[in-house]
Amino acid sequence: METIKKIAVVILVISVTLMTFLAILSIWDVLDKDVFWKSISTIGVVAFGSLIIVVAVKALEDRESNKKENNEKLTNVAKETLGNITNNRQI
Repeated sequence: METIKKIAVVILVISVTLMTFLAILSIWDVLDKDVFWKSISTIGVVAFGSLIIVVAVKALEDRESNKKENNEKLTNVAKETLGNITNNRQI
C-alpha cells in the first residue's frame, strides 16, 4: 500500500508541475489555447485519479491501524479479566 501511495503522490507532483509549465507557455503564447486546455484537462484527470488513490490508500491504512488498536485494547481487557478471575479463585 505504501508503494502505491508514493507513486500516486509522485504523479500528483508531476501533474502540478506540468500544469504550471503549460500555463506559463500559454501565457507567453507559445502554445495554442486549444492545445493548452486539452493538455490541462488530460493532466487534471490523471491528477484527480492519483488524488483518489492517495485518499483511498490513506483511508485503508487508517482503518487497518484502528483494527490493530482495537485488537490491542480487547487483548488488554481480556488479560485483565482473566487476571481478576484468577485472583478471585485464589482467595
